[in-house]
Amino acid sequence: GYLFCPLISNIHIFNVGASIKPAQNVTLALQGYYYMMADEGSRVSSDSIQSEIGRDFRIYGYGEKCEIGWEFDGILGYDYSKDVRFQAVYAVFLPERAFKYSYGGNQPQHMIRGEVNVKF
Repeated sequence: GYLFCPLISNIHIFNVGASIKPAQNVTLALQGYYYMMADEGSRVSSDSIQSEIGRDFRIYGYGEKCEIGWEFDGILGYDYSKDVRFQAVYAVFLPERAFKYSYGGNQPQHMIRGEVNVKF
């Protein structure tokens, strides 16, 4: 996902997505992610360099609290040419029980982002 960006360690990531092309150069996409700890007594962390939340979340599993949360990304893309693409992204991360006692709390996080992708 665009927002949580977990380190790929001690984590299960379930992803479902769909996209449509309402016009020749326009794409609408929706991606959904569910993050869950692989081992309840371990920790999972977001990548502080990649994460758009703005800090490195370290989440520790306690008992049955291994649900990290949901992320939903809505993407609107426009292909200006075969080498240039403009994209607008809205992402929301909804924390679950693993965040209850972790640094950062369990508040939903939101992000709006614009991108220009150029291929050389």
